[in-house]
Amino acid sequence: MSCVLAVQNARVKALEIANSLNQNLGQARHIHEQATEEYMGRESEGRIIERTETFQELIKSATVTVVTKVFVAFELKIRSKKRAK
Repeated sequence: MSCVLAVQNARVKALEIANSLNQNLGQARHIHEQATEEYMGRESEGRIIERTETFQELIKSATVTVVTKVFVAFELKIRSKKRAK
């Protein structure tokens, strides 16, 4: 699921770039999942603190964070000029 969301995010970014270049975004030509990392609770902070935790800290310690890096190549299409009527 995280790979699907990463590709969707890549498409949104690619669409912004295509629009800035006055191009249309085509189909994805290549998708490669480079890495997926999963962190439980405070592992993403790289440290564990021994003390009384607040409610928010308890929630954070029960949270799973997933980081997925993808490489996606999209086709760019030249926009056709609209004809004046």
